[in-house]
Amino acid sequence: RARRYLSKKAQAIRSQGIKALYQVMVGDPAQSIMEFLKKEHMDLAVMTTHGKSGLKRAVMGSVADAVIRESGKPVLVVRLQAGNK
Repeated sequence: RARRYLSKKAQAIRSQGIKALYQVMVGDPAQSIMEFLKKEHMDLAVMTTHGKSGLKRAVMGSVADAVIRESGKPVLVVRLQAGNK
């Protein structure tokens, strides 16, 4: 299911003339994303966020925050709007 979803998203991006790659991985999300960025020599990571804040964010952490802080790559974070999952 994840591969089908990401394949469609990547194809839509490619149709705009932009190179897009994806990979489904198992493991810690932030670490997996950072490994992929390094392995594929990515110039930019584009991620979505649920926009958690306060205690919920402190307890659960944030994958986007970890990638921003630790990847050494530019990260564009887009907040999901209700109904756009």
